[in-house]
Amino acid sequence: MNMNSLLSISKTGLTQLQKALDTTASNIANVNTTGYKAKDMSFRELLNNPTSQNEVNRPANTQNIDFNAGLQTNGQTVNFVQGSLNNTGILTDLAIAGEGFFAVRDANGNQLLTRDGSFRLDAQHRLVTQKGLPVEVNYTVNPAQWPNTTIAVSQQGIITAKQGDQTIELGRIPLFLPTNTNRLVPQGENLYQIEPGTQLWNNQQNPERFGAIQQGFLENAAVNLAQEMTDMIVTQRAFSLNAKALQTTDDMFNVINHFTDK
Repeated sequence: MNMNSLLSISKTGLTQLQKALDTTASNIANVNTTGYKAKDMSFRELLNNPTSQNEVNRPANTQNIDFNAGLQTNGQTVNFVQGSLNNTGILTDLAIAGEGFFAVRDANGNQLLTRDGSFRLDAQHRLVTQKGLPVEVNYTVNPAQWPNTTIAVSQQGIITAKQGDQTIELGRIPLFLPTNTNRLVPQGENLYQIEPGTQLWNNQQNPERFGAIQQGFLENAAVNLAQEMTDMIVTQRAFSLNAKALQTTDDMFNVINHFTDK
């Protein structure tokens, strides 16, 4: 191992730990974001770099000492643990007590999944997100023809309204679930894109697994603030240690160059 390797090891540590700090900062910043799911970062060591007798003066009967070549992230994953439910009393606020997702369509017609159920009715009585993206609903009555009255949403997602003495079924909100949640790609605004080739189930196939829709509730962010603060402190300490190691290596370079110049 040479001096350049030491600089490289410290550099990889600083770079990857900075990514971990960014992830933790994002989780803390979204602690009050409806339906937010905390992101996790995992690490692994790079290949070990064996030392030779020429590099380290050691007795012949001692074992070789290997140094790893640095640090690398395995990638960022989303922890889809269930968040607590908050009673808002707003009839268009919906939460899922279970594993399912609501589906919405973006401006290009692409299907996206979300756990954020802070919906509203637009001018055409369509159920939309706060950004105006339409929620996927199997309508049995054209939204423009809905009676001008309050709506009810059952735990199975059935939308009904009272018209006189009659209860009219207006539509049904399906829930969706990919076969592997690790194949959901965050798109911002609490939206997730499904990777091509991922199978998507809906709750009409297996209702129990998807959970129940709770009208008048929203799901709080699934962020453990105490754990995130602890992780931030630990990561900051590790970052400082790598920065100190980098500074020490630079000081060693200065000493070597000083004697070389002479």
